[in-house]
Amino acid sequence: MDVTYDLAALPEGAAFHAGVAELTQLDGRTAMRISLTEQMTRYDVPGAGRMDLPTFIALPIWFEDGTIEVDVLSRHHDSPSDRAQALAGFAYRICCDTSRFDAVEVRPLNGTATTLPSPRTRRVAQFFARPEWPFDKLWPQESWDWREDTVPDFWTRLTLQIDGTRLTALVDGVQVLVIPVVKAAATRGYLGLFVDVGTEAFFANLRIIPA
Repeated sequence: MDVTYDLAALPEGAAFHAGVAELTQLDGRTAMRISLTEQMTRYDVPGAGRMDLPTFIALPIWFEDGTIEVDVLSRHHDSPSDRAQALAGFAYRICCDTSRFDAVEVRPLNGTATTLPSPRTRRVAQFFARPEWPFDKLWPQESWDWREDTVPDFWTRLTLQIDGTRLTALVDGVQVLVIPVVKAAATRGYLGLFVDVGTEAFFANLRIIPA
């Protein structure tokens, strides 16, 4: 059975992990704004920081396989890191102590609504799994020597189709990422709204279709 959350209120039982969530009005809709605490942001100081942290709001939603989708708008936020890329998306299969989870981040500024030069079009969406498969281990060739320019904000629809160890991601209905066999094991866990370092993100219209 499909489950829909308009995110006009945070579901009871949601757990904050290094983030701050608040309701706000944006583009005529009520959305959930999520940003990181200053302490967590400081963990990512270049040369001393870490990547792929549990920077999400965990929802009281148990999930393993199926389809999840949400409207997301992300933008740069105050950060000491030169690697901030306005990344936001889903964390899922989150274990209770947050030491293990999978995640897919989308760069809305690289999405299908814009045409951008390489390397920005190389990866509209990206997967990682904590702790065994962090981003820099899965994608060691990824360059951090560029930043997104400021462009007008716009909403992007992120859809994940998860079936065991197979993952498909769509942005605005366009397939942007297919991993036939992800390296992470298929387990059950909580669903979360993920916001990377240096980013503030707005989420609305969460939909869950269990397998």
